[in-house]
Amino acid sequence: MHRRNTTLLFYVTIIFYNIILHTHIQATFETDLQNGTTQQHKKKYARALTFFEHALYNMPPDKTLRLKLANCFLALGNACFHTQNTDHALHAFNNILRISPNIAAAHHNIAFTLAEKCGQHKQALKHYEQTIKLKPNDAEAHFCYALSLLATGNLYHGFRHYEWRWKRSPDKKPRRHFTYPLEKQLNMQDIKNKRIVLRAEQGLGDTLHFIRYAQILKNMGATIIVEIQKPLVPLLSLCDYIDEIIPIGEKLPPFDYQIPLISLAHILRTTKYTIPQNIPYLRADATIKNYWQQKLAHDITFKIGICWQGSIDHGPLKFMPFHYFAQLAKLPQISVYSLQKKDTNIIDTGDIISFENFDINNGPFMDTAALMQNLDLIITVDTSIAHLAGGLGIPVWVILPFPAEWRWLIGKSHSPWYPTMRLFRQKKVGEWDDVVQEIKYELLKQSRSESKD
Repeated sequence: MHRRNTTLLFYVTIIFYNIILHTHIQATFETDLQNGTTQQHKKKYARALTFFEHALYNMPPDKTLRLKLANCFLALGNACFHTQNTDHALHAFNNILRISPNIAAAHHNIAFTLAEKCGQHKQALKHYEQTIKLKPNDAEAHFCYALSLLATGNLYHGFRHYEWRWKRSPDKKPRRHFTYPLEKQLNMQDIKNKRIVLRAEQGLGDTLHFIRYAQILKNMGATIIVEIQKPLVPLLSLCDYIDEIIPIGEKLPPFDYQIPLISLAHILRTTKYTIPQNIPYLRADATIKNYWQQKLAHDITFKIGICWQGSIDHGPLKFMPFHYFAQLAKLPQISVYSLQKKDTNIIDTGDIISFENFDINNGPFMDTAALMQNLDLIITVDTSIAHLAGGLGIPVWVILPFPAEWRWLIGKSHSPWYPTMRLFRQKKVGEWDDVVQEIKYELLKQSRSESKD
């Protein structure tokens, strides 16, 4: 009887102890969550991460509390992502997978951070694939997966997944909200003598980049109608493979099929080895070209045209500051011409040559294209100027921020889209010294070579 009472007392003690321990762990867990959240609100992300990781160590089995911790890590990771605390963001998202390896949001956020902040698209792919496995109909995951596939050179599968852009949430769709699927979509089996509308959907550079595909359809016997941004109408009117141009906003003429311009890359099953290379596919007006030839006839130096800034919507970190470009004008035997739209923030362009009424009297891009064809080299940040120069078949050096956009691939110094293009890549956000030094070295080398010839 005494032994039985002792055994019972022992088990009661153990149960009581476990209750106290569980209560203490849960209280500690809740305190860690509260402290972590407080530190996060103070933007002390490292300390917040420490509290949340301590909570992870003391994590109770209750599913509700585990989900609460996962959400804390998710909120912290998102805050770190948006404040450029990339390492802490990745740490927070990876901790979610320690709670459960099947949380799609964690895989997606890891992939997106690796791709968009670190330029590590190859490493991002497996997490995007896991996201899609867990949520097969997640349009955002498919779209982001497409960008990483494209960046790694897998254009065939990349453009296939890029079609998911039409199923994204309204605030993330392309700038033009076509109905999906588009009525009368292109049927490649039957286009001879058909009227096909190619519809621009994103920026000016995208239109200049992908208008090359119109040549293929024209060669297959189609009548090509393009609906494009109004600033590109004068320039693309010079393309003999385009039959009719409609500015966006005007009524479309009768047609047999329509297709968003970028979707042609998917429909025509583009790979790195089948990119249309019929370059030049853009033209400059002959009269305007001759005008600039005469105007520059006196200049026997190595002539370069520069563009140092694109749309401010991209933010200040994307573009190399003007003072770096100004250094190029100090180099011997080199003349520097501005291809930049008038920028009121830059009062004095120093030794850089600019012109009044540039691209005004003759229309957008008309002077730019004609002047380019009278220069030896174009140096530009990632804007429509890069695509214009590439499409004209003119030597062009493109300065890319870190990480670069998908179309420029990873770590390449040349572009499969443009044979006359060379890429200069920033290695770290905000640091341009190495880039400009490399450009100056290569520019001096090339100008000396040209002078010897």
